[in-house]
Amino acid sequence: MARTKVSARKIAKKGATKTLPGGSKYPTRRVPIQGTTRRRLMREIAQDISLTADLRWQSSAILALQEAAEAFLVKEFEMTNLCAVHAHRVTIQAKDMELVDRLRRIMTGSGYRFENRKA
Repeated sequence: MARTKVSARKIAKKGATKTLPGGSKYPTRRVPIQGTTRRRLMREIAQDISLTADLRWQSSAILALQEAAEAFLVKEFEMTNLCAVHAHRVTIQAKDMELVDRLRRIMTGSGYRFENRKA
């Protein structure tokens, strides 16, 4: 069979890869937690660490906390993915996350876990 001419439009569509604002070629998929579930979880955690019985939350404080948590998790998975790529793997594993945690503790001098570990 003979080759057919490819229109300029098809070439432009194939060749053009759009970079998103975050620097990624692929769109991110957000999995939102429902507002009531998020608020309930925040209240439960706050009651565990607070000395007073009842705390009130502004909606802007809840959104700020969610943004900070999402930013932390995105950075955590980016670093975990880099560890997996360095090991010539595509799939992240628990040992990659442990390595990221160890590196963070070495670089910052502390970690976010409340475990007593021998270093």
